[in-house]
Amino acid sequence: MKKKKQNKKKMTFAKLKKAFIEAIKELYASFLRIPVKVRYIMGVWGVLLFLLVSLIAFSSTNNKRLNQYYDMEEQMNVAMLDYVTTHSIYATTDKYFKMSLDALVNESSLSTDVVLDDACIGYSIVYYNDEKEAEKETDKYRVQSFIHCKNYTSKQYNDYK
Repeated sequence: MKKKKQNKKKMTFAKLKKAFIEAIKELYASFLRIPVKVRYIMGVWGVLLFLLVSLIAFSSTNNKRLNQYYDMEEQMNVAMLDYVTTHSIYATTDKYFKMSLDALVNESSLSTDVVLDDACIGYSIVYYNDEKEAEKETDKYRVQSFIHCKNYTSKQYNDYK
């Protein structure tokens, strides 16, 4: 038995475009039948929805950038603690030891890849941790790092300047 060829209508690009334009025209005509006040309210809600979606999208990308700055501060903490323990620097309860970001990059294991912006400046401080008994040598110290970049400044950045 021979199979009959079915003549399916192929949707060409031109036919698809024409159908799409007709659908848009019909949708627009039905939109124009809506009362004017309702159309304004729909427009206002549309703008608000667009702003809300834009705000959410922007804030999620901003949080990623903030996490990069927090990671930079944490890596500065690790480099400062390594520097203090390898050079046997002993901070006392009354005084702290402070080291700039540039010095940390030059004198310790902190890589220049960690620094996010060329305009970033910062410092790390280490002081004696008198709050708990030290189980390890590194527990004797408390380290905090602060950075000031173009788009981010650590809380308490100016406290130890």
